Amino acid sequence: MSLRPGVTLTPIDEVAVLLDERTGRYHQLNASAALVLRSLLAGHGQNEAARDLVRTHPAAGPTAEADIAAHLIALLPPARIRAVLTCARRGATPATAEQARTARDAVIAVSLSCAGEGCLPRSIAAALLCRLGGSWPTWCAGIRVHPFGAHAWIEADGHPVDEPSRRYQVTIVIAPDRELRR
Repeated sequence: MSLRPGVTLTPIDEVAVLLDERTGRYHQLNASAALVLRSLLAGHGQNEAARDLVRTHPAAGPTAEADIAAHLIALLPPARIRAVLTCARRGATPATAEQARTARDAVIAVSLSCAGEGCLPRSIAAALLCRLGGSWPTWCAGIRVHPFGAHAWIEADGHPVDEPSRRYQVTIVIAPDRELRR
């Protein structure tokens, strides 16, 4: 993996800052994100980056791979996200509300970006963590107009999992495989 031309990484102690020279935008990376990015830039694969993270932050163990994969998938355009998640769900049984909630709670317990405003990586990581256990929730993305906003979340048993009651027009749905539904 490499940064695209015009993007620079500046380590500052355990954290780091990314600067996109084309747009002038800065992105601050916490210690975990900086460690994972340095590992990926050093040529390590996703699994090795997860092991690097777990060595430094043992609490991240169960969710590290799903969290890293989710952050990388979240960088893709929507059509590619749909394709990756559609492929990931294959062979999984539908997640129960308890399985989906447990996965979502595990993700937000160890990832600051997923615990905050990071709905896209949070929902992807929770879905992937369910998948690692053999199940798949319904993954959704949607928009609202007034005020404009976009959101991504998971559902199980026909209901959003631990989400506020804002209404979004659903634009993408990745439900469990129909032939495997209970």
